[in-house]
Amino acid sequence: MKVSIQKCLIILLSIVLIIPLALAQSEIVARVVSASGRVEVERADGSRETLQRRSNIYVGDSIESFADAFLQLRFIDSAILSLGSDSMLNVRKYQYQNLDSDRVELYLAAGSMRTITGSIQGMNYSLVTDVATVKPARADYETVVERENLLYFAVYDGGINVSNVQGSLYLGVDADADFASVEIGSAPVGLIHQPLSLGVPIVNIR
Repeated sequence: MKVSIQKCLIILLSIVLIIPLALAQSEIVARVVSASGRVEVERADGSRETLQRRSNIYVGDSIESFADAFLQLRFIDSAILSLGSDSMLNVRKYQYQNLDSDRVELYLAAGSMRTITGSIQGMNYSLVTDVATVKPARADYETVVERENLLYFAVYDGGINVSNVQGSLYLGVDADADFASVEIGSAPVGLIHQPLSLGVPIVNIR
C-alpha cells in the first residue's frame, strides 16, 4: 500500500511540475506585424512554419530570415522588434505580468535586429550573443552580427549597456558614443561614426 501511495505522490508531483512548463511554452509572447520574403520559425517541438502577418510567436521559438527578407514583431509588453535578412533569433524567455519578476532573454545567433524596448528592460532584459550581452534602459537600439567574432551596436534613443568578460560599455544618452564594436576576446569599443552595416528599419510601430 505504501508503494502505491508513493507512486501516486510521484505522479502527482510530476503533473504539478509539468503543467506550468507546458502553459508557459504555449503562451503567445509576440505576433508578427509585418513580414516579407522567406521567414520561418522552428517551434520548441521541432516543427517548422512560414511566418506571415498575425502569426504567433512563443517561448522556445527560433526565427530564421533568409535573403532579402524582413520581419517585425510586437511583443506582449509592447516591445517592437525588427529582424533583418539572413538572421537567426531565439526567444529563450519572455515572462510578462507587469511584475518585478518579469524577464526577457533573446539570443541573436546571426544577422541583425533592431528593437524598441517595451515595459521589460534593465536588469530584467538580456539580449545574448556569442560575443556580448546587452541590457537596455528603455531604448531604441540595433545589433548586427557582422561576422562570427564581430558585432556592432547602435543606440538611436535611450541607452544600453554592452558587456562581456573583458569589460562593459554604456551607449546612448549622456554617453561618449552611440555606436560600438565588440570582438571575441576584447572589451566593447565606442565608435564615433555609424558602421555601414547598421540600418535595420522600424516600421508600423503604431
